[in-house]
Amino acid sequence: PSDIDQMVAVRGMVTRSTSVLPDLKAAFFKCLVCGHSPEMQMVDRHRINEPTVCPRPQCAAKFAMTMVHNRCAFGNRQQVKMQETPDAMPEGETPHTVNMCVFDSLVDVAKPGDRVEVTGIYRAVPIRVAPNRRTLKAV
Repeated sequence: PSDIDQMVAVRGMVTRSTSVLPDLKAAFFKCLVCGHSPEMQMVDRHRINEPTVCPRPQCAAKFAMTMVHNRCAFGNRQQVKMQETPDAMPEGETPHTVNMCVFDSLVDVAKPGDRVEVTGIYRAVPIRVAPNRRTLKAV
């Protein structure tokens, strides 16, 4: 818990990696009433700041903004699962596993079976027990 939101370095072995996934960097919105499109909204930690009111004073329609996917800016993202190396842990213990997201130039760099040292910011993200339930697993 003391390492959350801190820069850490972790050594281990890559056990699994997903295929390349699109990662939304900037969202493009357009008003359905007047057709006005404000400048692109930057996405922070996968949270989109969706406008609720048209920013054009002549229109000011509420809940008329829609995202135009073809005009949004996307990057590359990959989820990688890394496990503690067998030689670094005591006998009889199960290895710890860490899930990571790698972005843009780091996508497809490490393959399963590679021994790596990863330096980055450790963020704790709660995981849903089931997609249709609100219950979350502890960090």
